[in-house]
Amino acid sequence: PCQSFRWPGACLVMPSHQMSPSSVRAQLVKMVSCAIAFIAFGLVATLVPGVTTQVATFQIINGLGLYNTIWAGVLLFAGTDIVSIYIFWQFMRSIPRALDEAATLDGAGHLRIFFRIILPNLKPAIATVVIIKGIAIYNEFYIPYLYMPDHKTIATSLFAFKGPFGSQWEVICAGIVII
Repeated sequence: PCQSFRWPGACLVMPSHQMSPSSVRAQLVKMVSCAIAFIAFGLVATLVPGVTTQVATFQIINGLGLYNTIWAGVLLFAGTDIVSIYIFWQFMRSIPRALDEAATLDGAGHLRIFFRIILPNLKPAIATVVIIKGIAIYNEFYIPYLYMPDHKTIATSLFAFKGPFGSQWEVICAGIVII
């Protein structure tokens, strides 16, 4: 297993003068074990409900000075979805390695391979993640209500029609139909 969790790239570093076939095999085993450990950590992290971390999250957002700004929502929604990571990971596994190898033989560098071959092939996965995250953000109530009280969203605006002495259900239902 990976011995260095301080810097994830440390699992990939190996001096070039030690590149015998057995050391390459050992390095590949080390990389695979690091990847498995990373995925296992991600899966275990999904078992922890998000509400249990809200006090610490609120303190971080407040400490960064992002409370009651739109940037609090942007930061909290950016890249915090394990489903999106899983969609990209599965889609990347379906792209044939022969495309990378052919581009390398043609003289393309890493960035050119990514932007000219990998990224265009990721368009369906990108569209899927944008749709899923877009709907989730559009329907979100908790984060805008807690972190951005002055910035009203549709969900928090509908909540304004529910009061301590009753609710205006006809207005709430009309708003839901419009949404």
